[in-house]
Amino acid sequence: MAIHETSDIVIEKGGSSMSSFKLGDKMPNFSLPTIQGDHIDFDKHLEEHQSWHLIVFFRGSWCPVCVEELKELEQQQSYFQDKDIHLMAISTDNPDDLKAFADKEGLSFPIMYDHDLTSLKAYEVHYHGEDAPYEDHGVHGEPAYFLLNEKVKCSISKDKQVRLADRMPTNYVKSFSTSVKI
Repeated sequence: MAIHETSDIVIEKGGSSMSSFKLGDKMPNFSLPTIQGDHIDFDKHLEEHQSWHLIVFFRGSWCPVCVEELKELEQQQSYFQDKDIHLMAISTDNPDDLKAFADKEGLSFPIMYDHDLTSLKAYEVHYHGEDAPYEDHGVHGEPAYFLLNEKVKCSISKDKQVRLADRMPTNYVKSFSTSVKI
């Protein structure tokens, strides 16, 4: 699967097409606070880190599947670093809960929180609002991954419809890197 900036291939999202993002599209900027006390403006970050980025949207520290997945990502950090891929995660969860979770699990990559849903909306990540069918989860986004090349062009997008073992971002990157030089 080669990336062509003029590609007409539509990215699959949960078995249905995402109407606005195609392979090779420039992805939107976002500016969010991190649980580490920093603030990341993605465009400014890219000026300093002109490399590939894997952006992981996850539900929150209360989601057992997301917890296991983020722990696996931490265990695979050396793989991402060897490929010069910067890993970032975004959630709508409470920043104190996210920080406690990240500290407990020893997560070293930036974790941002998006209470206003700005990045979720910009990246068209499905989210549940106040009218969600279950009250105990609150407003939250669904899992999604975006692998962006050094020019912030979309390379891969996947979401929650693929189960944990199959959707591991490391697996995406490994299979993708056989076709595209990363």
